[in-house]
Amino acid sequence: MDLVANKLNKNGVKRKMDFRWLLLALSLFIPHVFASPMTDMDELVPLVYQYPAEAAKKVELLDTSKYTFREKLRLQLIRCELLNQNGDGQAAINLAQLSIAQAKSNQLEEALPYFYICMADGYSSVGQFTHTFTLLDDAISQAKKSSQLQALVNALRTRAQFDTEFEDFSSAIEDLRLAIDILPQQFNQDFNWFWLLKPLYIQQWLTCFFRLMSLN
Repeated sequence: MDLVANKLNKNGVKRKMDFRWLLLALSLFIPHVFASPMTDMDELVPLVYQYPAEAAKKVELLDTSKYTFREKLRLQLIRCELLNQNGDGQAAINLAQLSIAQAKSNQLEEALPYFYICMADGYSSVGQFTHTFTLLDDAISQAKKSSQLQALVNALRTRAQFDTEFEDFSSAIEDLRLAIDILPQQFNQDFNWFWLLKPLYIQQWLTCFFRLMSLN
């Protein structure tokens, strides 16, 4: 009887250990199987400006078969921003125009200001700054209309960037001041599209401020 009891006890311990290993394996495996498209893209956004090559590789590995239209459009936005980062402004313009048409046909106006910004960057890279400023004005207007704070902050920062290049420092500082004021609220929207890290705004504001002061 003692031998039988010992054997049963050992088998019980073994099953318990096996079950623990199974739980550990599942804890490592399940997050990858059920990873949210939004989580995947949230992790990509900060990489676009810091490590664009790495971001581009990760974009290609995403399984988009179960993405909603909204999620697919967000991924197109990330691709659009990456095209600008890689110096392919014309391709960014083309993708932005296609995405804007898709967003309008699906009545997803909240996406429009993000693609206006991407297209504005694309036009700047090919030297068509009239289109750039018009699109940024449209982005700011549409962002306010759609309550897209991420787009509003980004459009203000981008317009300030180009104002700085044309030495309109007063306008640049005003846009950056407003962008920094809104920055803490930019995640108060039900769907994340695209955002930039806070240090970029602060650094740009300081650059504009000191350049303006040097002129006085």
